[in-house]
Parts: sequence; C-alpha cells; structure tokens
Amino acid sequence: ERCPRLVHAAGIRSTGLSASPEAAAMVRDLLADQGLTLRLRPGYRAERPAIPRMRAATGEEAAALHARDARYGHMVCRCEQVSEAEVVQAIHAPVPATSLEAIKRRLHAGAGRCQGGFCGPRILEILARELGQPLPTVRKAGPGSEVLREPNKARWRDGGRETSNVKRQASNGKSTETGVATDPRPSLPVPSRLALDVSRLTFDVSRLTPDVAVVGAGPAGLAAALSAWERGARRVLLLDREEEPGGILKQCIHSGFGLQYFQADLTGPEYAQRFWQRLARTGVEYRPGAMVTGLQGTELRLFSAERGSEAVAARAVVLATGCRERTRGNLRIPGTRPAGVLTAGTVQRLVNLCGYLPGRRAVVLGSGDIGLIMARRLTLEGAQVLRVVEILPYAAGLPRNVVQCLQDFGIPLQLHSTVTRILGSPRLQAVEVTDLASGQVEMVECDLLILSVGLICENELAVTAGLELDPLTGGPFIDDRCALSRPGLYAAGNSLHVSDLVDTVSLEGERAGAQAAAYALGESPPPGRRVRVLCGEGVRQVVPQFVTVEPDAGTVRLSLRVQQPLAQARIHLWEGSRRLATHRERAVVPASLIHWEMERSLLAQVGESCRLSAEGETLCQEQGGG
Repeated sequence: ERCPRLVHAAGIRSTGLSASPEAAAMVRDLLADQGLTLRLRPGYRAERPAIPRMRAATGEEAAALHARDARYGHMVCRCEQVSEAEVVQAIHAPVPATSLEAIKRRLHAGAGRCQGGFCGPRILEILARELGQPLPTVRKAGPGSEVLREPNKARWRDGGRETSNVKRQASNGKSTETGVATDPRPSLPVPSRLALDVSRLTFDVSRLTPDVAVVGAGPAGLAAALSAWERGARRVLLLDREEEPGGILKQCIHSGFGLQYFQADLTGPEYAQRFWQRLARTGVEYRPGAMVTGLQGTELRLFSAERGSEAVAARAVVLATGCRERTRGNLRIPGTRPAGVLTAGTVQRLVNLCGYLPGRRAVVLGSGDIGLIMARRLTLEGAQVLRVVEILPYAAGLPRNVVQCLQDFGIPLQLHSTVTRILGSPRLQAVEVTDLASGQVEMVECDLLILSVGLICENELAVTAGLELDPLTGGPFIDDRCALSRPGLYAAGNSLHVSDLVDTVSLEGERAGAQAAAYALGESPPPGRRVRVLCGEGVRQVVPQFVTVEPDAGTVRLSLRVQQPLAQARIHLWEGSRRLATHRERAVVPASLIHWEMERSLLAQVGESCRLSAEGETLCQEQGGG
C-alpha cells in the first residue's frame, strides 16, 4: 500500500525459470490495474525461434539441418541426442547459455542416463571454445562453481604411462624427472595419431551392404572387427561415436593391460594401439564420430558430421557398446547440487586427457576399480585423497588394485560406510559419512567427491532392437555362439556383462566377430538344442545364459561371478538335485570373473536347464587400506 507500483517477483531455480513468462504477465496486469500506462516495446518479439532439435527431426529435416551446419551430425550427448550445433546455438542465443547447467536446462544435455558422464567434458570444451575462455573458468552454474581447479601438477612424458616422480635417464644421457614438462596436455600415444591412410580400403555403404557392422571401437569392437575380417568377411564396418578408436582405453594411462592377451604390461593407449596397427593392415572401414541411435533387425540408424543422418543395413551386427557409470541420481544422495561431484571415469578423462584437476581434497565413494585407480592418480598429481568409503564389508575392486592403489599410498579404506549427505554451494565443501555398523556420523571437508559405485551395461540399442535383457547382468541374453535372440545380432564385452579385465573383453570380441562373419557369409553351424544356464545360491550372474549342446562338440566356457568373497571356493553344476560337476578355486571375490571351461558333452546330459551354485569359507576384507 505504501508503494503501490512496487512488485516483488521471485522464483526458485528451474521451476522459477519455467514459470517466469506467466509471472511476467501477472506483473504486467498488476501494474496496469494501478493505472500505469504500458506500451509495447518497439521490436519486441513475443516468441523467440526455438533451436532446431535433431532428436525430433524427420529424415528430411535432419538432412536439411546437416546441409546447413555439419555440426548437426556430431552428437555431443548420446542419451538425449543433442548435437554440437545445438549447443553452439544455445551459447550464442539472445539469452546465452554459458554454463553446464544452463545448457542442461536449455537442451537437456546431461539430463539423460549417464547424467553428463559422456557429454560433460565435451560440453566444457565447447563452452570454453565458444566463449573464448580458459577451460578452468567454465562453470557448472553460477560464480564459484568452476568444474576444474588447476592444471595437473605432472605432465607425463613416459609414452603416456602413469609414473611417479622418480629420476630417469634421458636420451641425451642427462638425468631428468618425469612429470615436470610444461606441455599443458598429457602426451598420449592415441591410436589415431598414427595417421594411417585407410581410404583405399573403404567402401561406400550407400551402395554396398556391409557383411558385418560393429558398433563401438573399444577393446571388444576392435577385436570383433579384426576377427570378422580374418574369418573372411570383406566388408566390415566399424562405427565409433568418438573421434579416436580405443574407447575407455584412451584415458587409462596406467599399466596392467594385456598381461594375458599380449603377454605384456601395457597402458590403455598402448593396448588399443596394438589392435589398431593390426586393423590398419586390413580393409576394415573405420567411421569415427558416427553415433548409432537406432537398431531394427540388422539395420542401423546413425548420425555423423561427415554424412548426417543415414541408415546402414548390414548382414550381421556386433554390439560392442561398453558400459557407463552409476551416477548420483542412481544413488539418490541427499544434499545440495554443487560443483565437485563427479563419477570416477569423468575425473579420469578430465585429469588424463584434458590435463586439469577437478579438486584438491577428495573423498571417493565406492571401491570400484576406476575409483581406486583415480585415488592413486590424484595422489601422484599432488591432491589429497582423504579416504575411500565403501558400503560393503569388503572392497568391490580387484584385490591387486586395493594393494597397489590404496595400501601402497596409505589411503584409508573405510568399510561398512557410505556418504549420506552432500554439503556446500556453489562448490562442494563437505560430505557426511555414516558408519552403518555403529551409526556414527562424521563430517569430512573436501572439494571433490568421486563416485565409483558400479557400472551399467550400455543396453539402449539392445532395447530398441526388441531384445530381452538379463536382470542379473543388465545386458541382453546370449548363447555360447555370442548370438542374441534376434537373427544376425551378436554382442561382446561390457555391453553384455561388466568384465574385470580388458583381455577377457577382447577374447569375447574375437568370438563374436568370427560368429557374425560366419552368419553373414552363410556359414553358421545349424541351430541345435540349447540348455538354459541359471544362477543358483551364491552365484550373482553367468554368461552365456544359453549353451548349444547338439550337434556342437568340444568345450564351452562359462563366465560367472560369486555373491561374496570365498576361500576354498567350490562351484557346482546341478540339474535339479543331481550334481554334475564341481570347479574349485583357492579364493574368489565378486570383482573377478570365474571362467569354467567344461566339456559340452557334460551339458548334453541336461534337459531344459541347469544351475550353478557357489560355496566356500567366507572371506571378508575387514582391514582398511591405510
């Protein structure tokens, strides 16, 4: 009453933003009621043109968008199918989107299944480029929410291999310390830097039908494409949504890869490079930047900056799409939404490929292998890893990683505990850690929370193809020929079940590629009687779920996981109450796959199904890592 023309209008975050047009109309009417003369502003536009969305475009519309701007074919966000062109338009809109959260609200990029795990680092780089800002100044939301803190302390020069700061002998004979070069980005032996010319080996997919199309160029996809070629398929198409082959291997600069497959201790890029060198001697066509968004039968729909939207009809398809990380959304951790809460794989990419630290004082939630490896990596970079918090009574990662990444560096492992609240805004300031056994709550000050709480099979293409998923593995059901439930479809690697070793992934890729090539060439063995393999007491999951017993001969390999750590473990094969065979292991943990090679004739004794069970002495790792 004292100020008749004063109106307070307030909103809360995204809900206030959504309601703002109606709030503005209400304020207009209130002022008009007070007698204020209102005139329409010259040049006012009641509606702004919407950003054309590739996800909603028809085939003709998508082709027109791509013809106008090739960046419409470069999919930045795989979950919500957001292209680079859309992100750029949002940044330069009349009301510009200049942060990760702004892009998320405007385009839904980062709001999908992986919650920005794939697109987050890529959108960071686009924002920095388009705004003309250094990468560490790009924000999650408002002031003070910068995602990155500072450049890495160390710049690895040892062929992209993670090392500690020890003295090494340089080529000129002078002593030098690793990790002190001034190059702002790590020097990694990325496979595409081999500059291989494969143009003479490619074919035009608009004219010819590929024998085998492989979706994904990680370790499973590389092995599948190579195996399909060696099996006799001469039109093999390798599709990769990224710009360089190797998948997750590109950012894994630690060693430990290839001990079984190559009998060598390799980094992730070195492992991928060995496959790429072998592929370079074949006629496999590699299509980088091609994101497959649909699968009907054996026909693929894909987007690429080079060709826009297109359909490729192959004779056989191998799904090697890998897996993704569980996010905060999966865990539903209460608290604020500050900068500094990231999955372990995202942190790995930011540190190893972008060359920046996202925090200085870190807590790792979950003891998965990537989290353990990044705890060591951040320690080598000079950051302080305060503890690793695990809800289970034992570490979820491989025992060797617990020793090499935690115990060797004095990083505490707190079992029976979890993070129950996130505090701080706009930057993470602390987390609340609760001991589930005692109920004791502790506030831990930190600026980085790393989530390492498990992996999920990338099964979206399998769903679009109408394939049934195994609720235990999260991937599609498969038989011992790597075949899925629809003709011509095969799968391997982490798209089927999360594997513990890259060597296992490559071997599965080899088998899937060879079987797909045989199908495409009309040389598949005839279908036979199949037996269903079920999980019984003590067994968490098994692959394959179906085994062909007639007319096939030889052996079959079952890969399974137990539900808890066991010593003197015994894995039993049953038909009803009749025990058919027993496999023994000295010690097993859920993180490690158990491979049981058995005679197929053993399963031929089974009717419709059999089951696996596990027993042994309970083996829990109650000790911490510090």
